[in-house]
Amino acid sequence: NQGGNHNIYENLAMHDGMAIGFYLVRGSNNLVLKCDAYNNYDPVSENGTGGNVDGFGGHPASASYTGNVFKGCRAWYNSDDGFDLIKAQAAYTIEDCWAFYNGYKPGGFVGAGDGTGFKAGGYGMRSKVKMPNEIPHHVVKNCLAYKNKNKGFYANHHLGGISWFNNTGYQNPSNFCMLNRKSAGEIVDVDGYDHIIRNNLSYKPRAAGKHIVDVNREECTIINNSFLPVDMTVGEDDFVSLDPAQLTLPRKADGSLPDIDFLKLKRNSKLYDAGIGFQFSAQNL
Repeated sequence: NQGGNHNIYENLAMHDGMAIGFYLVRGSNNLVLKCDAYNNYDPVSENGTGGNVDGFGGHPASASYTGNVFKGCRAWYNSDDGFDLIKAQAAYTIEDCWAFYNGYKPGGFVGAGDGTGFKAGGYGMRSKVKMPNEIPHHVVKNCLAYKNKNKGFYANHHLGGISWFNNTGYQNPSNFCMLNRKSAGEIVDVDGYDHIIRNNLSYKPRAAGKHIVDVNREECTIINNSFLPVDMTVGEDDFVSLDPAQLTLPRKADGSLPDIDFLKLKRNSKLYDAGIGFQFSAQNL
């Protein structure tokens, strides 16, 4: 999207290309709905690492480009990230989306680019970076990150807080990483501040115990997650299914995501009663 406003991009499949699946830099109030981006890999540039080939890129170049949303989208086997909001000058929402197997060359687990499921902000770590006067507060909710090469949900050195509501991470090296940059004038990473972290579920990160990392608990709002403020015990018996093959099932006739049991909680799970994870919304609580 190069400047259009109030558009709906619906039921699109961007696949087997050498560039980003969907890329927004200009425009306001655009909805990217029920779209898939997969098997996108650049084997030529950057010595074939596949860097910068994301599934979905939300990078509004002006603080006036508000109201843009990714909803009901899937990103898998993109050689860099699934969803990337780096350098966004306006707040973005990612809702009901799935990111899995990103950061690998398509079809296997040979490493390529960064490989974060949801890279939700940041402006890089150079001394001079373009940023708005008011740092945008992005929202990531009801999303699922599974087996990405790098992090599942990542603040990416953002200069402010992000809202993380009802997300589920499974088998990413770290499922949630809240790393922030200290300030615009200081090229220093610090534990995440000003984040709102609520009703999120983490299960079996590939690095033992890394359910959430790089977070300043005193400077964030942390409510009712499986890992904080109380570390709940999560086991295989809490889930209806752990079969990831369901993630690539065909969409419904109307383009909606397929109904899956993968990482859905059983009704007798204590986590179900707590309303934790991607299958619930704040209205359920």
